[in-house]
Amino acid sequence: MPLRPYITDPLLPGQMFHIYNRGNEQGTLICYEQANYEYFLRKLQQYMSDYLNLYAYCILPDHYHLAVKVRPIDEVLEAATRDLKKIRKDAWERVKRMVEAGDKVFQEGEAVLTEGTDSESGSYLPVFRNAELPVFQKLAILSQPHPPYITDILPQLTEAGKLYLAAWAVSERMRRFNLAYSKAVNKQQGRRGSLMQKPFRRKRFDTIEDMCRLIRYIHRNPVHHGYVNTVEEYPWSSYGAYVKSAKTKLKKEEAMGWFGGKEHFVAYHSQGGGAKFHEPD
Repeated sequence: MPLRPYITDPLLPGQMFHIYNRGNEQGTLICYEQANYEYFLRKLQQYMSDYLNLYAYCILPDHYHLAVKVRPIDEVLEAATRDLKKIRKDAWERVKRMVEAGDKVFQEGEAVLTEGTDSESGSYLPVFRNAELPVFQKLAILSQPHPPYITDILPQLTEAGKLYLAAWAVSERMRRFNLAYSKAVNKQQGRRGSLMQKPFRRKRFDTIEDMCRLIRYIHRNPVHHGYVNTVEEYPWSSYGAYVKSAKTKLKKEEAMGWFGGKEHFVAYHSQGGGAKFHEPD
């Protein structure tokens, strides 16, 4: 059965997303003790800070939620050149099949999954139908038998191709974050097998109002699941960073502007609270 589109929305630069994942099976924990939560946040910063702007998070014993915005394309590609270096073999084969089949990519369109998509790893290459631009300016590089370095392929890409590569890079880096964290927890707990579901889930949000609702949903998730009675009580969400003056890597000031300030932020997170919504300049 094909995966629902929202699970595999391409992580395109400049767009806002809800990223979330849970234990591989019902009841599988992803966090066992305080050190796991701390390690999760450190690894998230290490792996994703150059790819995503983080607006909210919540880590629960068996799942997590993130509200993010993908960084601009130039920043993503610069980070990918440094961190990923080469395109993965399965992704490179997918590109070649796509070009040979005549598929093209562009900045807009309906994302679909086609035969050969790497659904097991959770790293997706977006494919757009009814597009206007090819991926490559020249096709000679497709004859290369081994996956190329990103620095070699970039000069051959059209603007649409760069967008395509950036979306893959964010997804691949997120996959590696999930894998690195899972391996550490498996080693700590003496367990084997997948810790979290594959692929990780993602859903695009288009408006600031929707992002405000998402941030509220993420912060209230521990209340919803019965871990605490109020959002203030839960230590492993970003809510505390918003209401306190401590330094944070979150895009706190920008998000607070969406809510219309701290007072409205707090009111919106309370039962029956309201909020002002402000489109960014």
